[in-house]
Amino acid sequence: MKKPGKITKPSNKCIYNECDGSGMIHYRREDGTEAMTFCKCREQRQLLNSIKTARIPKEYHHKSLEDFNVNHYQSKDAIKHAKYAQKVASGFIKSFETMNDMGKGLYIYSKTKGTGKTLLSIIIIYELMMKYQINPLYISVVNILSELKCLWQTKNVVFGS
Repeated sequence: MKKPGKITKPSNKCIYNECDGSGMIHYRREDGTEAMTFCKCREQRQLLNSIKTARIPKEYHHKSLEDFNVNHYQSKDAIKHAKYAQKVASGFIKSFETMNDMGKGLYIYSKTKGTGKTLLSIIIIYELMMKYQINPLYISVVNILSELKCLWQTKNVVFGS
């Protein structure tokens, strides 16, 4: 009987050097039967695909709540608001399933440009993808309006009655 162990030849196509780049590891069990298991690189690839599908801009990939630095703000008032926004974002992530079941979401708004709305939004998306394996979509208001305008022009769509 052949000895148990990994049959798949590791390759540099796998970021963990565990499989041949396919995301699957072929191995032999103690009883001689053969089986397949998922490699860690498959999960990593799926996450990267989810990030691309979610339209998350490259500069925001892999951001977390720790990347939202409230000390970036100058005034005490701005720091206070940033800490509150961070706390609300964290609470939303923790209670996402309950909020989602109730049909509730989160709206991030500020009259001031450059306050961290985009960063915080994408952090929330990324955290939800990691924690709940959801497939979100990031899109700015400007892009939504642009897509609606294109849809209106190309399809001659009528909104309302």
